[in-house]
Amino acid sequence: MSKIAFLIRSLDYGGAERQLVTLVKALDKKGFEITVLCFYPGGPLEKDLEDSRVKIICLEKRGRWDLFSFLGRLIHSLKEIQPDVLHGYLSESNMVAIFIKPFFPSIRTIWGVRASNVDLTRYDWLSRLLFPLECFLSRFADLIIVNSHAGHAYHLAHGFQDKAFIPV
Repeated sequence: MSKIAFLIRSLDYGGAERQLVTLVKALDKKGFEITVLCFYPGGPLEKDLEDSRVKIICLEKRGRWDLFSFLGRLIHSLKEIQPDVLHGYLSESNMVAIFIKPFFPSIRTIWGVRASNVDLTRYDWLSRLLFPLECFLSRFADLIIVNSHAGHAYHLAHGFQDKAFIPV
């Protein structure tokens, strides 16, 4: 049985969050042991996963700058789960997955990209600063899954590495 850990900021209502819940509920529970790791607790979509008997671990992130204790809880959780795959959903989760990869060299890292034609002027300074870093770090993902051809083209045009992309 393969173990997959999904990493996402929250299970609040949103397109990527709904896609994750739909995917996790549809995966064969006989072939996969699934855990969803959330940065923040209390999202309304948690109930959907609990009703499907999917294991949820809340990492209790206390805010944007709660980095070291948050990463410690994530590393501890991954040591307990021992997943074969860590699948990030969205930018923050994807980058966190790459930053902790040295602690877990045998875990395959998948990035889930769920955006296209992003207007960075509508985001805060930190998001604008982190996007070029995300583009650079994309080379370290084992696989990048995008949910549209437009998202694929946008991210390639901004420096994402093409070697690992799978548009679905």
